[in-house]
Amino acid sequence: MKPLNFGVLIAFIAISLMFAWLAFSFGGEDFNVYYAAARVTLQGGNPYDYSQLTPEIISVSEINNPYYYAPWFTWFVLPLGLLPYNVARSLWAIINVLLWFLGLINLGKLIPWPKAGWKRWAAYTLVTILFAWTTWGFEQVGVLIFFLLTTASLAIEREKLVTAGIFLALLLFKPNITVLPVAAILAWLILRKKWKPVLATTV
Repeated sequence: MKPLNFGVLIAFIAISLMFAWLAFSFGGEDFNVYYAAARVTLQGGNPYDYSQLTPEIISVSEINNPYYYAPWFTWFVLPLGLLPYNVARSLWAIINVLLWFLGLINLGKLIPWPKAGWKRWAAYTLVTILFAWTTWGFEQVGVLIFFLLTTASLAIEREKLVTAGIFLALLLFKPNITVLPVAAILAWLILRKKWKPVLATTV
């Protein structure tokens, strides 16, 4: 690898980790709701019942929001509810950083421009600062959506159609954001008579 390419790659990784640390240190808003939903579910309660959710939220944070996510997102965060809040929050941050890097790897396979080198790493640094940092800071699910979308798109490109359907369905864990992109992708697949991902998503 050329020195410039290597140097910008290292800078991208270092800057990404620095901004992730800053977001974790000074941010924090939505994870308390995911954590509270997991705790309520583990206790046999209903995370969509605000009266059950509120005591768990205020036990760890002053920010008190309702829970609007699909059940399979709740199942995803259930293991975090078994951990102390600060440990769970740290793990959530680590997961989000890893998903961001994996999503960027997927994106590089989908859109091979600019080619791997300093221009790509510089572009990735920019989107990390503009998008990922804000998402990390508010502990939102934008990075998870990005990862699922790029994984589904890559599966479609590689003709792994059942896998694509599964990831498209998983994307609907936040339907107010993802229902239109998923519907558009499914319509595109139907027009091309590719029914497997459509059926997999439906099931």
